[in-house]
Amino acid sequence: MLRYSDFLDEFLEEFFNPQKSQKVSNSKSKINTKEISKRVQITQGGIYRLTTVFNPPKNVREARVLVSVSSYPRMKSHPVMLDRKKNRKVVLETALYKNDSYLYQANIYKKENLIASSYLLEGPIGKMAKFKSLTGCETGSEMSIANGLTLLKKVLPLLYSRNTKNELTKYKREISVNKQSPDDAAKKVIKRALLSIEFLYGVDIRKNGQLSDISIAKRMARMLWRSVPDLQLLKLAVQKKLSNPLVRRQQSLRMMQDPRFGRFKKDFFTFWLGTREFYSRENPTKDAFPEFYKQGESLVLYSLYEQFNLYLNDLVDNNRSIVELIGSNWTYANDLINKNYRLGIKNMGSDFKRVQLSEESLHGGLLTQGVLMRLTSSVNDSSPVKRGVWILENFLAVKVPSPPPVAGFEPDIVGAKSLKEQFMMHREHKSCASCHEKIDPIGFLFESLGPLGKERKSYPLAKGKAAKIDREPMVFNGVTFKSINEFKKYILKHAEETIVKSYMEKLVTYSFGRSQDFSDKLTIKSILKNNPQFKVRDLIRDFCTSSMFVK
Repeated sequence: MLRYSDFLDEFLEEFFNPQKSQKVSNSKSKINTKEISKRVQITQGGIYRLTTVFNPPKNVREARVLVSVSSYPRMKSHPVMLDRKKNRKVVLETALYKNDSYLYQANIYKKENLIASSYLLEGPIGKMAKFKSLTGCETGSEMSIANGLTLLKKVLPLLYSRNTKNELTKYKREISVNKQSPDDAAKKVIKRALLSIEFLYGVDIRKNGQLSDISIAKRMARMLWRSVPDLQLLKLAVQKKLSNPLVRRQQSLRMMQDPRFGRFKKDFFTFWLGTREFYSRENPTKDAFPEFYKQGESLVLYSLYEQFNLYLNDLVDNNRSIVELIGSNWTYANDLINKNYRLGIKNMGSDFKRVQLSEESLHGGLLTQGVLMRLTSSVNDSSPVKRGVWILENFLAVKVPSPPPVAGFEPDIVGAKSLKEQFMMHREHKSCASCHEKIDPIGFLFESLGPLGKERKSYPLAKGKAAKIDREPMVFNGVTFKSINEFKKYILKHAEETIVKSYMEKLVTYSFGRSQDFSDKLTIKSILKNNPQFKVRDLIRDFCTSSMFVK
């Protein structure tokens, strides 16, 4: 396992020598493979050339190239017209994802009997220009002491969020006393900053029970950008203006317009909903769930995760109400999603589109999406307990205690005819009953959705057999539900005590690294009173403006 210190050595070496990663050699694959992938690191604002070599049948006129981020799957599917005279090579040149560095993965997949045999990915073109803008010298040339000072004066204040005069003195000492080259001295000083407690833990400084302006700047940057404060935020902190709620309001709006806010959209919702585990979970077995493998395992998963991300980005970018996570009648879909949910929409294609759904559809909102259904399933099938606990904690803001020490107790389930009957017998044990009275009704209500969110009427069994799913009405909090849509309406009717409460609780934990206290609850109540529509960005803005943000 790569240690953080070793990673920094590699990172700094690549930063000071970006020309080494300019080209990626041609990657060969076996003929007839459905998918080829290679990881290549590319950076902000570059233009990347993707060259694919095909051997298509004569009747194939069009191919598609699928590009996705490996660490944060986000697909772009580009149509490529084949020139019959030069049909063995197609060059696609496009600007990809003008955000911070990620490991990107290019996937070329088979469509209409098209066989992808190899590809070439060149880049990044923009990395050397970035190096020059920070240091004032060309990459590959010998960096002077002045170039190193130029670099450190730009980088260190962002890492330490304070005056860095002492660090600049240490840089000069490394060169004069320890006879280090300007390159090596700069690497050493930057590495020391990246290993510092100030950078890694963001130590907060308080005076009279309130955060200092510098600490407020750090907290805003950590929350909204998952990064360090920029120069504008630091300047306001030095001028002691961030203590002013109106200034924080202005800055939060500015920061939410910045591309770095995309990190919040990614990290906050994965933290809240637990989707970070999506790709690490073991796949369902082929015998129990053969349709999962029909379209190609990875493409199904990519499509599900892309639907999830597009939906959340739409919600946040357009400042929609957080209750639309439950009650919207729209979603994003492509052909694979359309088939998986049986939406019945014609001519979808491989590109994702925003689609309107009927009022009766189960697949509006987030609650029934395949990503979340997979997270609450085992390798063989769905799990009513996992689903019940997950929905209670994440959408109903109900904390479910850990199982008691007697959780290993096996009740007498001889004679039980169905999964539900087994659970009912399990609940006869007093220590299990109190929790399962809340968990089971919701968990069994969602058994009508399979491991990837497809509606179903039976459980798959071995040798092609099936068992009917119990569709009897479920009772929760004294309310009877006959369907998932009725349950959604219940949440919408009690939105402030359920989905909105959960959102605000998670926002507190995500931003402060602690659970909310009594005074936080009073502040949150005031925030919600001023935002009766519960719009996502408005709640974030007022959260940053509130008194609890600076205490």
